[in-house]
Amino acid sequence: MASPRSPLTELGRLLACLAGPVYVIDARRRIIFANDALAAWAGVAVEQLVGRVCYFCADTELPPREALAAALCPPPAVLDGARATVQLHIPTAENVSARWCQFVPLRDNAGQLEAVLALVDPWEAEHAGEPSEAATKRVPAADPDSAAALHDWLAKFQAAQRRRYRLASLAGDSPAMRRVRAQLELAAASRANVVLIGPLGSGRAHAARVIFQLGRNEALEPTATLPCRSLSAELLRATWASLSASLAHARPPRATLLLLDVEQLPGEAQSELAARLTDAPLSIRILGTSTAPLESLSARGEFRPDIAAALSTLAIEIPALVERSSDLPLLAQAIVEQLNADGEKQLAGVIPEVIDLLALYAWPENVGQLAEVLGEAHRAAHGPLVQVRDLPRWFRLATEAQPATPPRAEPPIVLDDFLRRVERELIERALRQAKGNKSRAAKLLGTTRPRLYRRMLQVGLVTE
Repeated sequence: MASPRSPLTELGRLLACLAGPVYVIDARRRIIFANDALAAWAGVAVEQLVGRVCYFCADTELPPREALAAALCPPPAVLDGARATVQLHIPTAENVSARWCQFVPLRDNAGQLEAVLALVDPWEAEHAGEPSEAATKRVPAADPDSAAALHDWLAKFQAAQRRRYRLASLAGDSPAMRRVRAQLELAAASRANVVLIGPLGSGRAHAARVIFQLGRNEALEPTATLPCRSLSAELLRATWASLSASLAHARPPRATLLLLDVEQLPGEAQSELAARLTDAPLSIRILGTSTAPLESLSARGEFRPDIAAALSTLAIEIPALVERSSDLPLLAQAIVEQLNADGEKQLAGVIPEVIDLLALYAWPENVGQLAEVLGEAHRAAHGPLVQVRDLPRWFRLATEAQPATPPRAEPPIVLDDFLRRVERELIERALRQAKGNKSRAAKLLGTTRPRLYRRMLQVGLVTE
């Protein structure tokens, strides 16, 4: 007598006939079925997907196959039995492919979750991830501050930048972080020495490694990392000799030396580095991290001016966490999802009240300290979202004891001075557009040349 077939085996036979992408995940988040259409969309063979465990994690340094499986992971609420329709973001060779996916929990006769069926819509969104009109009617808009919306932002960011920025500390949409990412790209496009300046815990070393990852060619570029605190001249000399020797086998012949906390380099090691820089081949680039601009340290006699000038060809300032507080929701989401990738516990994110408390703290140790606080909260959480009660007790006491910041008094506006500044700016703009010709500038301003000249006298642009 033939043994009865498993319901999942029968389901697999049926799903294999579907034209659109479809896959199945078991209760342990392992992909147990994927059809050819899904494999074609993901750009891998079916065998490379089946058997992989999914982590609810968009922004991480997972290897490519594990990162692809993470991109297919349903929200944690689905594994608790809830249906969900979310966007999946799959990085391709040239772009990012975004499609909506419906997750349907499948239960056994006892009501226990046995698997999750994932049905990918047969239409593909543009790079920006805009859904079709039909899909928009079926999918409610997410709260922009919700864990789902933050995960979606991280998924788009990580998929678009997977070959460039693979670090959570660079997540954020503040002007400061957009500037930093642009500067990192410029630094990677050159072979100039770079110093990354920022407070402890701000992610300076991570940013330096991103420059290396962005700029490296397909061949393995030799690299070495040295912490500068108590670094001896002998170790620096030996490391430099090793990198120089490796240039004979590198194609193209170039190498990178990363000096951590270069401002702490002892005097003898500074002399050794100065000697190496004098005779250095241009193919050895130095990336350094520092808590302060090297030029300011050399001006106070705390650092050799020649080394400061050589290493500061490009200087990138990494902002402190308090200077990019608008990035806190995205940073918190990214850290929680990195923690998801480290173990079995899977959380969807944090509640808004947690973000409110995080924004009250001064973060003297920056992103590193934020990661420690959320790491404790992740371990303490019992539900799908980090609650206020899950935060470390010392942190909750610190935020409760922190006095409310009094409203900052706005400086008084002196109307005459304000109008004079506005008038001066308009006149300067007209003169620039007229290339210094006062008659043409007067026409642009709708006045006469004599009157323009009188106004220039009054606002201090010319003297008698």
